[in-house]
Amino acid sequence: MSNEDELFPLFCQLAVEFGGVSFAWIGIADLQSERIILVESFATDTDFLQNIHISTRQDTAAGCGPSATAYRNNHPVLTSDWANSPLTKAEHTTASGLNWASSGAFPIQRNGQPFAVLSVYHETENFFDSESYGLFEVISRNITFALNNFDWEQARHHALETLRSNEQHFRAYFEHSMFGMAASRPDESWIEVNQALCDILGYTAEELVTTTRDALTHPDDIEPNHTLFKQLLDDSIDEFMLEKRFIKKSGEIIDAHLAVRAVRNTDGSLAYAVALIADISLRKLAERREHMHRNTLEKVARGGSLQDIMAQVIQSIESMHPDAMCSILLMDDKGEHLLNGAAPSLPDSFNNAINGIKIGTGVGCC
Repeated sequence: MSNEDELFPLFCQLAVEFGGVSFAWIGIADLQSERIILVESFATDTDFLQNIHISTRQDTAAGCGPSATAYRNNHPVLTSDWANSPLTKAEHTTASGLNWASSGAFPIQRNGQPFAVLSVYHETENFFDSESYGLFEVISRNITFALNNFDWEQARHHALETLRSNEQHFRAYFEHSMFGMAASRPDESWIEVNQALCDILGYTAEELVTTTRDALTHPDDIEPNHTLFKQLLDDSIDEFMLEKRFIKKSGEIIDAHLAVRAVRNTDGSLAYAVALIADISLRKLAERREHMHRNTLEKVARGGSLQDIMAQVIQSIESMHPDAMCSILLMDDKGEHLLNGAAPSLPDSFNNAINGIKIGTGVGCC
């Protein structure tokens, strides 16, 4: 799957066949006309969408419905009684006779900006319980993730094509690229690095070219990187890509996407290698959060105990933030005291001191 033409039909179909709704559609915001334009739908009752007008502006009646509100606020909007909800008033005439009773609008972002909205409908009132709400949130986030990947791949492809052109173009791209870039010798030492890579890793160019690649790489990722570079050196491959972890000058570990291409001498030997490095830490963090969210929902659906669920949440958060020690505190039935929920990494002395403490100003550690 490489573009929206394949992506949107698939997720509309998934929303209906897997999510259980009667109808699903995706609309993209057109900034020029200030409207949300239908691009894909799945179900039988789609005629009304050809006549409906949804504005992105809040100061118009057509911009106050669930889809427009979800788009602007980047937050899902649900209606449990669609026919009588004031939010859906503008849609009642064009959608009369469809017997919808519940609806949900879920925002879709692209590169951190509002881009589109997924709207779904069902013929039962109060259709969206916590499980179905979570499912459609996952679907909309997956669409966002896929769109961002399309853009990243397109930018990466453009960058590699630029590298294949002449030296003048390469120099301009190298110096002004939004990606970190570096040229390295066959022994993996640096020849040159650009400012974007310096910014990503927190070094000056002078510091970076005297720092070994292994010193910048997470210990668990050194061997896979060496293996692929050796294949480049042996002329087994001309380019490779992998996701790896870099260690910044501050000691912080970041996730990165690395793409490396060989530049060869006339005899086929490696003259130097050009690397593109993109910081994907936010994307990887979102993936880990999504994994935590999915695992938690699955444990809830299987009837897991509150203690097991809290322990899993803490374990997931601490794995995403290795330097953190986390806890979940509960209130007693009267809402007057704090009780330990889960805090596997904190010392018993701290947990015992907090457990049962009266809630009040200046109480606790935060």
